[in-house]
Parts: sequence; C-alpha cells; structure tokens
Amino acid sequence: MTNKTLTRIFKISNTFIGLLFLSLVILFSSVVYAQETNKSIIKVTVNGLKTDEGVVRIAIYDSEEGWFKKSVYNGTVKIKNNKCEWTVENVPYGDYAVFVYQDKNSNNVFDMNSSNIPSEPFGYSNVTKMIRGPARWNDTKFSITSPNMEIEVIVPEIQPAFSDSMKQNVTFNDRIDVGGYKLQMRCFGKGKPAVIIEAGAGCPTVETERSWRSVIPAIAPTTQVCLYDRAGLGLSDRAPEQDRSGRTSQDMVKDLHTLLKKAGIPAPYILVGHSIGGYNVRLYASQYPKEVAGMVLVDSTHPDTWSKFAAALPPEQPDEPKSLRDARSAIDPQDPDDPEKMDVVTSAAQVRATGLLGDLPLVVVTHTPGIKNPDLQPDLSDKLDRVWQDLQIDLAGLSSNSTHIIAPHAGHFIQVDEPQLVIDAILKVMAQVKK
Repeated sequence: MTNKTLTRIFKISNTFIGLLFLSLVILFSSVVYAQETNKSIIKVTVNGLKTDEGVVRIAIYDSEEGWFKKSVYNGTVKIKNNKCEWTVENVPYGDYAVFVYQDKNSNNVFDMNSSNIPSEPFGYSNVTKMIRGPARWNDTKFSITSPNMEIEVIVPEIQPAFSDSMKQNVTFNDRIDVGGYKLQMRCFGKGKPAVIIEAGAGCPTVETERSWRSVIPAIAPTTQVCLYDRAGLGLSDRAPEQDRSGRTSQDMVKDLHTLLKKAGIPAPYILVGHSIGGYNVRLYASQYPKEVAGMVLVDSTHPDTWSKFAAALPPEQPDEPKSLRDARSAIDPQDPDDPEKMDVVTSAAQVRATGLLGDLPLVVVTHTPGIKNPDLQPDLSDKLDRVWQDLQIDLAGLSSNSTHIIAPHAGHFIQVDEPQLVIDAILKVMAQVKK
C-alpha cells in the first residue's frame, strides 16, 4: 500500500470521525434542548393583601404526599402597593400547588391563635375565598405544561367572627367556672326562649368561628342567642379528662347545663346542634326535658353514622387498593387531631339510648344530596352520602312535630352556604314555642 493510499484512508477516517463527533454533539444538544423545553419559568403574583407590612413567604409543592410537609421551592418577597411577585426558573413540567402567607411580624412563622386558627393573611393557588381548615391538594393543584406560567394567588380577607355592630349587641360575655375549669360564653340580644348553639367538632364559636356570623344577626333582634366554646376550644380551658381518657357527650352536656345556670340564662331553650353538636343537644333534651322547648338539627350526625358507613364498605382485605384504605381512614370517628379529644363511639352509644322526643318542635336541615367528599372516590362518596341522607330522615322521625328541610345548594356547613335556611328553621321552631 503506497503512502498516497494511506494518506487518503486517513483523510476519509478523519472525516468520518469528525462527522460522527458532530452527530454526537447534535444528538446531545437535542437531548439537552428537549430537557430544557420540558421546564418552565413560573411567575407567582400575590394579590389581595391589605398592607405592605412584613413580607410574603411563598412555598411550592409538587405532590399530595408532600402538601404542607415538604415544599420544593421557597421564596420570601417584599410587598409593594399591597402585592408582590416572585419568579422561579427551571421548574419541571408536572403538577404543583402554591401556599403563601403574609408574615406580618417577620418571625418566619405562620402565626396561629390559641385555637390553631391562622392570625396572619394567607392564600392558595386556585382558591379565591376564605375556607375552613387547610385547603386540599386537589383543590389547589395546577399543571405546568408550557415554558412560561403565571399563577395568581388571592389572599382573601380574614373576616372577624362578628361585625362591630353585632359586638355592640352583646348581652353576656364571660368565662364561667363549670367545675375547676372555665368555659367562654357570649350572648347577643334579649328575649325568651334563648337559642343555644352547639357547634360541630373542633369549632370554637365565640372568637374565631365564622360559621354563624350570618345567622346570629337575624336571630338576635327576636330573642337571646348564645354561643360557647366547649372545653379545649377557643378561650375555654381544657378539662382534666381531655389529657387522660377523652370526653364524651355526657361530659359536654354536664358542662353546658352548669354553664347556663351559672351564667343566669333561664330555661327553656331552643337547642341548635350542627354536625356532632347534634349529639349534645339530643342528650341534653333527654336529661333535662323541661328545659328544652324546641330543637334544630343542622346536618347533624346520627349515632349510627359510623357503623352504617363501615357496613357500606366491602370487607377489609390486606391487599385492598389505597383508595379504599383512605376511605376507611376518612370515616374513622376518632380524629387524632381533635382538640376536644372526644370519644365519639361512646358518645354515640349515649345518644342512641335517649329515645324519641315526643312532640317537641323539631326542624332537621340536611345538606344537598350528592355532595362529593373529595377524600373519597366518587362512587363511594355517593354511596356514603345516601347513607347519610337516610339517617337524616331517621332524625326527622324523632319527633311527631318535625319538619325536614333539604338544602338545594349547600354542603355540610349549611349555616355558611345557605344561612337563611337555618335562620328560617330557628324562627319556625320559635314561632311554635311561642304559640
């Protein structure tokens, strides 16, 4: 082989290697470009702030498992003209949710009051109004599918439990000793029979609970209406047994009876029970029948709710899907985070033993059929809701003098979604009592 031939072969080889290297460079660049195009720049704009005080702290989450537990992006932004903006680059495509709060005192803590109610403004992606409790992942998440995304977070105004005008109509406001610990009670208006409100589980009504802010002003001009915080809620002290064995409806009824007597609120009463508060008003009426003139049950829990829910589920299997395991957890009556430490099972047995109400004026108000529980699969949610609706019919059968109202557009908190229904129910019972 001549030198000329070898030179030609080397030139061809070098050209081939060069083209191969160039191809690899192009291929690698294409992969990198493809990866870069699957990332986005997110611009978060926070609106609805009332002041420029402090800073806004922003957290972005990328999974339901990590929601409120482990954020993937965090930022601290100064406020200007009641708004702020924050940008994050190279965010991979996928599902995300945003939580923000205005750290007014710049202590790097989302401040809560004694009842674990937020005391600083906050907001979520996709949520534009104040809601009860933490927002759910499915309600706040959004999908990133383009190179540039703009997310607006509205910080809704934290409304006081009652307006200034209502506060001027307070006729009783004090903490009363009911046996070594004090409970907070607040009453509005004057007149008889007094309306006593029993809130749902874990709901402090006196200072922070906003569920009744539309109902109270409509009732107070007619008669006295009172709310109180059960032991362990709001400004009320904890009861000794809350740190030991937990509390039952019997304990709560005893507290309420003592509270009303010491506060000088004369019987008879119209008892209004929402959710699990229905247990307490039924037990109270059973034990002190001469003190109860009427009753309103607002989507109240039936004592057979938990057993009926459990019976509606298929038998438990070790390899059952996560959705079914989550369902069993969702209908567990014992909430480990319940600040009242209520023994729901024992309380249900206490209420189940009370029997009927005779001809006591009773109105049962029930949420709209078919409301979905976001913690459950749609078909299972529908099945359990049918159980709830059937049990509401049973509640209406407690008295021979009852009315059953089904809300057309309300979830469990009917006093929030359709307060007029609850107002009308209370006034209806009051009219019957005053005949």
